[in-house]
Amino acid sequence: MEKSLNLRELTIVNEVAKILSRGLEFTKSLEEVLKVLYSFWDVRHSYVALYRQDMKALKIVKAFGLTEEEAERGIFRKGEGIVGKVYKDGVPVFLSDTKINAYLNKTGLRERLEPGEGFVAVPIRVGGEIIGVLAAFKNFEEESVERGVELLMIMGTMIGMLYKLDERISQEREEWEEEKRLLTKALSERYSVEGIVGKSPIIRNLLDLVERVARTDVNVLITGESGTGKSLVAKAIHFMSKRKEKPFITINCSAIPETLLEAELFGYEKGSFTGAYTSKKGKFELASGGTVFLDEIG
Repeated sequence: MEKSLNLRELTIVNEVAKILSRGLEFTKSLEEVLKVLYSFWDVRHSYVALYRQDMKALKIVKAFGLTEEEAERGIFRKGEGIVGKVYKDGVPVFLSDTKINAYLNKTGLRERLEPGEGFVAVPIRVGGEIIGVLAAFKNFEEESVERGVELLMIMGTMIGMLYKLDERISQEREEWEEEKRLLTKALSERYSVEGIVGKSPIIRNLLDLVERVARTDVNVLITGESGTGKSLVAKAIHFMSKRKEKPFITINCSAIPETLLEAELFGYEKGSFTGAYTSKKGKFELASGGTVFLDEIG
C-alpha cells in the first residue's frame, strides 16, 4: 500500500512539473493542476484562492468541481474561516468532518459533498511570502492524511513557483511592449516623409503619393536606380500606415538561391527534408499583418 501511494505521489508531482514546463497562461495552468489532482488522486472538488490587494481578501481564481456561482462566492478575509486562517498563519489544516456548521459554508459546496470527504487547505508560498491557499476535498479513509497534506504542500510550492514565473513573464512582456512602442515611434519619426529631402515638383509628387498609398492596402511597385532610396520610400509607406505596429520584413531576392527561395518565403516543418531538424517560419508568416519589402527583384 505504501509503495503504491509513493508511486502515485511521484506521478502527480511529475504531471504538475510537466504543466509548469509548458508555459501556459497562469489560470490555465492552475486548471490543469486541479485536473491532475482529480485524475490521479480522485479529488473531485478543489480550488486555488489568491490574495488580492484591491479586495483585501482571498478570492478563488480557479476551481474544479465547483459551479461558477460557488466559485464566485469564494471570497475569504484574512483570518476568516479555515482558508483565511491558513493564509494568515501559514499552517496547513485538515478537517475530517465537513458537516460542521461553523466551517465550509462560504461557497455553498458543503451540501453536495459525499460522506467521508475531508477538507485540506495548505498555504501557497513564493519564497517566504504566502500568496494564497490550495484547498481540496478528499476521502482519506484508505490513505494517510499526513502524506496527503505533504503532497498538497508540495503542490502549493509548485503553484507558487508557477505564480512567480508568470509574474516574471508578464513583467518582461510589459517591458518588451514598452520598448516596442518606443522603437516603433522612433522608426516612424525616422522613416516618415520628412526623412525624404527635396523641394522639386517630382519629390513633392512622390511625397504626396507616399502619403496616399500609406492609407491603403494595395501592393506597391517602387522602381529606381540602385541607391536612389527605394528602401527609404518602402519604410516610409510602412511606418505611415496602419500596419506600423507590425513587422517590416526586407527580403533581398538576389541573395537567395532559387533552390532555397520557397523555404525562405514560406518556411518548412521539422523533418520535411534532409537537414530540417527544426521547424522554421517563412518570411511571409513572420511579416503577418505587416509589410514585406521584396528588394532587388529585377
